[in-house]
This record gives sequence, structure tokens and C-alpha cells, in this order.
Amino acid sequence: MNSRATTSCFHFHILMILSLLCLANSSRKPWHEKSCNMYRGSWVHDISYPLYDSSACPFIRKEFDCLMYGRPDHLYLQYRWQPNDCNLPRYNIIRATMFDGQDFLRKMKGKKVMYVGDSLSLNNFQSMVCLLHAAVPDSNITRFSKNSVTTVIFQKGLTTWAKWVDSDVDTNKTTVVFQGFSPSHYNGRDWNEPGVTDCASQREPMSGSARPGGSPLALQIVEEVLSTIKKPVHFLNITALSQLRKDGHPGSYSGVRPMDCTHWCVAGLPDTWNELLYATLLHQK
Repeated sequence: MNSRATTSCFHFHILMILSLLCLANSSRKPWHEKSCNMYRGSWVHDISYPLYDSSACPFIRKEFDCLMYGRPDHLYLQYRWQPNDCNLPRYNIIRATMFDGQDFLRKMKGKKVMYVGDSLSLNNFQSMVCLLHAAVPDSNITRFSKNSVTTVIFQKGLTTWAKWVDSDVDTNKTTVVFQGFSPSHYNGRDWNEPGVTDCASQREPMSGSARPGGSPLALQIVEEVLSTIKKPVHFLNITALSQLRKDGHPGSYSGVRPMDCTHWCVAGLPDTWNELLYATLLHQK
């Protein structure tokens, strides 16, 4: 993982710190953030995905552009996250998908969304840019990056960040979203394949709602620190659902690394992270 921190923002005052057509089952309730845990669920095959054609998005960096660098299988693009107890809202009526770029731009007009973190934050940001470009292909998109933001790592750094939120952030003007860390897949024991040392041959997600290894220590630390913050912070808990996606990494289909099981293909899993962010932001006060 790239140790340099990156800040990427586009003109839409929302701060985000980062360390992801099948009709709904009628037995599930409509989604409401307070009554449904949207992070507990499973991946279902959905032929309406991906949400955009990556070859039509000119902003994807070569380390994330898996199709450009020869990934032959496309099944990893056709999975939708389905919570166990409810159906996530479908904002795009035509495609029955969660993300509506034009609606997002209208609601965020005059505001800013800022992604703060490392190369995985950049990975996520590129997904958002492609989602918006697909919705408004003729728009001008300008990206700004700075490498002066220190990466927040585990308990000491998170505690410092939490104190800063409580002391310096005006949550009447700024919505704070903390995104859970993104897992890598270099150890086959995490998905019941001992001896496997990378994600090279992975073509499908793990089934079920949790990987065999259980909840990592880092996630427990994040939850503990976030519970101490007095001001409202939304935890975008993408760790568990991302742990299931051993199939979503560039692997050898990257223009930079010989084997990358840390970052994610774009299009791919980060689009789901941004769908969940979209749902979260639209239901804030």
C-alpha cells in the first residue's frame, strides 16, 4: 500500500477520512439508516452492474484499470451488495441502481466532498469520478491532490483525529464520515484456501456474510475510538463486505505492480463504497 497520503477533492462541506438488475426480495423492508444495518449482508450476482463502462472513463489510473491491462474475466463486475434485513434505496429509477450521479450533483451543489487518506483513498476517489462522469459525460472534472496529509493509522493516530473532530470540526456545517479500512487478500487461509499467497486466481466473492478469519483487530480499534467521539460521525463500515471480495483486486492486471491484492479494480468494489456513501449523505440532517 502506498504510504504517501493523498487528498483528493472535487467541488460539490463534507469531510471523509479513509484508512466499496436484481429486484428486491419483497420480504425485506425498505432501507432506513436507523433501522437497518446496511453493512451486514452478502454479494449477489446482478447483470445490471457495472454502473459504468470503465473504458469510457478517462480518469482511471493505470494501477486500477484492470480491463485496460488485460483482465479476461468480467464476472467480478457483476455483483451487488444486498443487506440481510432490508433493501437499499434505488435512486436511479431507470436502471434500478443505488447511485444517481445527476441527483448526487444536484444535492451536493455548492458543497465539497473531500477524500483524505492514502492510495486506497485515491482508488475510491477515482470510482466516484467515474460514476459522476458516466452521469454527466460532457462535464469538466478537475482533480486536486496534495501529499502533505499524514496517514491516520490505528489507535494513536485515530485518537488524535477523534480529538480534532471534537475540538475543531463544526458539525453544523460539516458532515464527518469515517470509512473503515480496506482489506488485502494475500493469505488463502482467510478464505479456506491454505497455501494460496495472492489473489491471482480468484474469480468470485466469498459466499455468506463473513470471512472465516472473523473481525480483524484494526476494525475493533476503529470502533472503540469512534465510540469516544462526542460529535456525530458516521462510520462507513466497508471492511467486512470488502473482505468477501477476494476477486476484486487488480492482481497481475495492473500497469504498475506485478501482483496487487491490496488495491481494487475500477470499475469494481469501490463503486459499492460510493453507493453506500451516497445513501448515507442523502439521509443526513
